[in-house]
Amino acid sequence: MRAVYHDVHGATRSIGAECLLVGATARDMVYEAAFDLDIKRATADIDFAVHIDTWDTFAVLITSLVDRYGFTRTDFEHRLKLPGSSIWIDVIPFGAIADKDGKYRWPHDPDMEISILGFQEAMDSAITCQISADPELQIKVVHPAVLVMLKIFSWRDRQRYKTTDAQDAGYAMSYYIRLDDNQQRLYDEPD
Repeated sequence: MRAVYHDVHGATRSIGAECLLVGATARDMVYEAAFDLDIKRATADIDFAVHIDTWDTFAVLITSLVDRYGFTRTDFEHRLKLPGSSIWIDVIPFGAIADKDGKYRWPHDPDMEISILGFQEAMDSAITCQISADPELQIKVVHPAVLVMLKIFSWRDRQRYKTTDAQDAGYAMSYYIRLDDNQQRLYDEPD
């Protein structure tokens, strides 16, 4: 699985962009690596947010992942299958492609509107995780509190046809009390 992170990191760097691991895989990685909590919830995808400025740049990124790294295209322009696997990756662009409300429509599917509200904040507050030492690879991973915020935004926008965003937010919050000193912070009186 580490090869996936190397491939996506390499492809995004080749276009001068930065990627951020988001979603359930990010949540579990942070909970396990940073807080030593052994929680896993089955997920069939790995979600990456990539800061880009144009749809042409996004197209170059997807083409690089397919041509250079062997990923396979799917019916969705942001979803690619991993070589020889049933797992897929979602590559969610954010940045200057969004309108002033933090939304955009896919160029080839203008009926599908995506909200990327909070993604820049997620990048700015990300936790850096070391994926491997040789070759060295560090990637940015969304902070658990920011992931909950993203899930709430997503649930607000997609609740009519996707119910898992609210479940994911609740699941992430249920472990919050076990992170760091949150138990003490929850019950201590402020100074």
